Amino acid sequence: MPDKKKISQPSLRNLASGDVLFREGEVGDFAFQIVSGEIEICKFNGDEYITLTTLEKGALFGEMALIDKQ
Repeated sequence: MPDKKKISQPSLRNLASGDVLFREGEVGDFAFQIVSGEIEICKFNGDEYITLTTLEKGALFGEMALIDKQ
């Protein structure tokens, strides 16, 4: 029987411009949905941050961390 994990209740997190939600390589255990505004998905190449995409209201991200525990 597969391990079961309790799903926590949703909570709101307010971010200001420039705030970092999580960094590449950190182990994640949350999925996020944008309620308002937008968030940039960036990659740091050693010298600067490069924006890979911008997600807007309604977008879900981080869900793969729940599936593969990375």
